[in-house]
Amino acid sequence: MMYLTVWHYGVIALLLIGLALMLFATFKSVEKKSQLVVSIALIVGTLVFAGIVLSVMDTYLKKAKLTKLKVRKMNNKVYYSGYIKNVGKYKIGFVKLSVELVNRGDINYYEPGTMYEPRNGFDDLFTNDTKVQQVSNDFIVVKNLPPGSTKFFNVSMPYPRYFTKTADKTSLKVH
Repeated sequence: MMYLTVWHYGVIALLLIGLALMLFATFKSVEKKSQLVVSIALIVGTLVFAGIVLSVMDTYLKKAKLTKLKVRKMNNKVYYSGYIKNVGKYKIGFVKLSVELVNRGDINYYEPGTMYEPRNGFDDLFTNDTKVQQVSNDFIVVKNLPPGSTKFFNVSMPYPRYFTKTADKTSLKVH
């Protein structure tokens, strides 16, 4: 659930007033046969526009910062811990941490000219020797974070054994 601010309520009020005016104009000017269709189109269009505007407002009004991130690998798991700080002026409903691990492998392993290996495409139908080279997870790490406060988090996710050189990417989504 999205935590609404004063700005959200203001935009919702403006959209409702605009919708009411458009519906009023529709009932005054459009023929009786097409009033229902035009009204439904206006309502759906206003709802879609409201969803887009409210989600864009969230990105600018609610801001969080990830600090003191520590990454530890143990027993086929990778652990992420750190602090989330609300650096914005409004309360945050929840913060979602997205973690992505990518296996880069041994980049310098192949010599030039030896990467191409002629293969029969028919053999690939019956063998499944491909391994996942990218793992990603999303975690809700903090809920109801007041402005200026900081909370600790700790999450873990599976770490495949065959990953040799791993690049990781973390990102925050604030709602």
